[in-house]
Amino acid sequence: MVTRVFADANVLYSRTLRDWLLMLKLETGGDLFSLHTTEDVIAEVLYQLRRRHPRWDGSKIVAARRHIVDSVDEVLEDFAGDIPLPFRDPDDRHIHAAAVAAGSDVLVTEDRGFLDEPVDVIDGLPYEILSADNFFVRVDDAAPTAAVDVTRQQVRYAVRRGWGPVDDALVAAGCPTFAQRVGQYAERISGTDQ
Repeated sequence: MVTRVFADANVLYSRTLRDWLLMLKLETGGDLFSLHTTEDVIAEVLYQLRRRHPRWDGSKIVAARRHIVDSVDEVLEDFAGDIPLPFRDPDDRHIHAAAVAAGSDVLVTEDRGFLDEPVDVIDGLPYEILSADNFFVRVDDAAPTAAVDVTRQQVRYAVRRGWGPVDDALVAAGCPTFAQRVGQYAERISGTDQ
């Protein structure tokens, strides 16, 4: 059974998290999980990208949007905005409402408001809340060859760009557990790809 995953803006905004999420989905052929989000989430990602890169040409923002839309399985255009909110933060209502409307099994988020909710609140939800780190570890457990293949692609890309180790980027993005696994994969790959 394919797990329906709703991606929050903070995951799609981070280049590292977005790349790993989308590449793992592609590498697993969509057989492990499908990705869903909303126009609201995409708008939030684009707003944050524009704030961070005020001198970007408009085409870069358009390309970022197109990359997200082309990589997810569904962009929800409508959902009820008035469903009861089990969380403390009213700004999380649209994420909760969309995750419910999408029939999500998992919400992947870096939002502490979601991740730090009391167990009784989380247990009452129709979906599971996971950080990107926990979600990537789960994907790696289910499809380790996919994580190795994505690591190989990421290492090659990082080398071409003159960037540091890919596991360091994952640590910086808040994925220390998955980064440790990726570091081990990268070590093995460097021993065989040279």
